[in-house]
Amino acid sequence: MVTPVNPVKLGELLTSIGYDREKIDFLVEGFTHGFCIGHQGPTPKGYPKNHAKVAGKVAIVQYKIDKEVRAGWQAPSRIHPYLTLC
Repeated sequence: MVTPVNPVKLGELLTSIGYDREKIDFLVEGFTHGFCIGHQGPTPKGYPKNHAKVAGKVAIVQYKIDKEVRAGWQAPSRIHPYLTLC
């Protein structure tokens, strides 16, 4: 899921108004890489597994994901956004 929030501009704005640095870092990190939701349970049922053809081809898969992110087709998260836990 892509957010309309620009983390860099948000950080600059909050810094310019004297907002707490620790909170700024938390927000910028969260909007850049996702927020920790604190879930430590099992993977939800029905979450798709990787296709067998990609086993052992991590570099190729990562290249394809990066290409889609650069083109703006996918969010920067490297895994399902609801599984970006901690």
